Amino acid sequence: MARPIVEKAEIIARTEKSAEGTVEKLNSLIERYGNEKYGQTLSKYVPGAGKCLSAPLSVMYEVTLGLWHVYESKPERAIEVAKALWKEGYREDRIIATNLLQRASASKPDEVLEFVKEALPQLSNWEVCDALAVRALGNIASRQPEKILKLASELVRSESKWVRRFGAAVMIPLVKEEKLLKDVLKNACWLMKDKEKEARLGVSWLLRKASKSHPGEIVAFIKLWLAKPSAETKEIIRNSIKYLPEKERKNIENMLKP
Repeated sequence: MARPIVEKAEIIARTEKSAEGTVEKLNSLIERYGNEKYGQTLSKYVPGAGKCLSAPLSVMYEVTLGLWHVYESKPERAIEVAKALWKEGYREDRIIATNLLQRASASKPDEVLEFVKEALPQLSNWEVCDALAVRALGNIASRQPEKILKLASELVRSESKWVRRFGAAVMIPLVKEEKLLKDVLKNACWLMKDKEKEARLGVSWLLRKASKSHPGEIVAFIKLWLAKPSAETKEIIRNSIKYLPEKERKNIENMLKP
């Protein structure tokens, strides 16, 4: 087995009585693994990433494992630390917070959902937005799909492009269930003419995922929107058809031509 980049003992040693103290010591550790070249690449790959320690995802994953080793029996404490990480605001902090919330949500779903709702106005890039939607709320979506569908129906109408994107992404864990697909697509309709690229990419991602399990239903949905498509709708569809059967995909590609 490959040796971890960050030793678990290093992470455990930095947990303090206060969540804020833990975050301060963790960031001093994470910063050691920062890489200027990686940070430059990240700024291009994730526009709007904001404050960044330029550490790779593997470091964040290992920090999460170390923290969960400490807090697994105290998920409420994990949520406190996740909140402090989110408040600190570094890109790495927010990814780790999302990972902790994912684990804590199994036993504390209401607390996790409440915090995620509070955090939504602070979304500013696709990486954290998508992680918060699919990871932090993934367990809740699997166990309480109706609650997530209701939440999504509100979020896809938000004035914030990132919250609208979140509204699409949070439904991704639901798309395998045929009985939920009708409501998923009903919510997706609110984004099919969206003026913001980030929101359009979110709904394209949702439709691509749904097409793997329900290609026929997604083809029918797309063809409805192809009757009088806007430029935005065409872009969404073009980015949604990757996993459709070749015959259907090529047919739709022909329909998208001027």
